[in-house]
Amino acid sequence: MDSSLKSLLEGDRDLAGVIPFERNRWAAPRHWPEMFSSLRDMRAMKFDWAIDLQGLARSGIFAWLADAGLTIGLDNAGEGSREGARAFYDLTPPRAAANTHAVDRYLAVLPLLNVPARGNFEWLPKRPEIAAQIEQKWNPGAGPWIVLLPGARWTTSDGPWSISWNWPGACARWAH
Repeated sequence: MDSSLKSLLEGDRDLAGVIPFERNRWAAPRHWPEMFSSLRDMRAMKFDWAIDLQGLARSGIFAWLADAGLTIGLDNAGEGSREGARAFYDLTPPRAAANTHAVDRYLAVLPLLNVPARGNFEWLPKRPEIAAQIEQKWNPGAGPWIVLLPGARWTTSDGPWSISWNWPGACARWAH
């Protein structure tokens, strides 16, 4: 995963490790020894599973290089088949129908691992230290908050609305 996002998953009791992928840094040949060291460390962890939900060539190669017992990825138009990452996976779930939401495409991997796809699941562990930092910085209990994530680069991540929907106008109406 991108090193800037690593803190989201660090400390998750369900994960044996989180390996940062330093794409920008490792592009420079002078940092290649770091990359090879990271690959050696990753392989030494002997993961049972490597799961690639991004489906890019680089993420497929990185998952394959982990030398896990099983490498799983997606083989959809948006992930896996677009850059040939499918070639690096041992298993893929059936292709999702067009416009299937990203979360549903990702959940399709779980049955391959005999992991229930529904139920009481803690997506991210509670992080009291982060909650305290947010409380100190923004004082979220001081008033009502609305947080919106209006879209992503892919239309299947947008949900039932269009990315061109007038978000500023809608927010102004909700504020009154």
